[in-house]
This record gives sequence, C-alpha cells and structure tokens, in this order.
Amino acid sequence: MSLSDVIDSFANVTMVVTRRAANTYDTGGVKVLGAALSTFPLTCSMQPATGQQRIVGGRDTRANEDGKQVDDNRVVYSKTELFTEDSRSGFAADRAVFENATWEVFRCEPWDLSGDQYWRVTFTALNQGST
Repeated sequence: MSLSDVIDSFANVTMVVTRRAANTYDTGGVKVLGAALSTFPLTCSMQPATGQQRIVGGRDTRANEDGKQVDDNRVVYSKTELFTEDSRSGFAADRAVFENATWEVFRCEPWDLSGDQYWRVTFTALNQGST
C-alpha cells in the first residue's frame, strides 16, 4: 500500500469550498467579500495543526491578521490545489464550510508522494461575524 493510498483511506472530511472574486472596499473602507465564482465539494484528510504556532514564514499565526483570529488551525491533505489570497491576482482566498464554521486557506504547498501530487493546506477559522 502506497502512502497516497493511506492518505486516501484517511479522507475523513467532506467540505464545501467556495472560490471568490477579489475582495473590494466600500467608500467607508470596509472590506466587501468578492462574489462567489464557483462552489465544489472536497473530500480530504484533515488533521489538527498542533504545535505550529509559527508555520508561515516565521509569522505567528495566533496573531490577528486582516480580521481573522487564527488560533484554530487545521491541516488538510488533498488532491485539489486550494488558493490563498496571495496565490492568484484578482481572486480572494478559498473558503470552506465545515463544523458549522467558515474557514479560509492560510497556506497551501505541494506535497509530492512518489509521483502522486497532493496539497498540504492550512485552514484558519474566521472570527465570529466574519463572512
């Protein structure tokens, strides 16, 4: 059994991912969420991101960044590439709904398993009241 078969066998979450156009700002400077462009289901293996207080270029993910409280991180292993806000010009970060909450892609990196392409995606929970 290959390592990719093991990951597939641990696919324990199905979430709904939404891809959006870039966020804009209204005349008062308040962020307006970009329009939904597509929505698709994603079945993946989710693991807690414990012990990863510094996972992105040395930045502390427990800090508030752009209206996000990021003390709840999850790592997802998927065959589908997901995108952060900085990944593609003109698009917002991918968001997913699971556990009755909205989560946003904070980091996505390729994870090659002997020729099988996977993506290691870190999601962060958005603050209450965020959309």
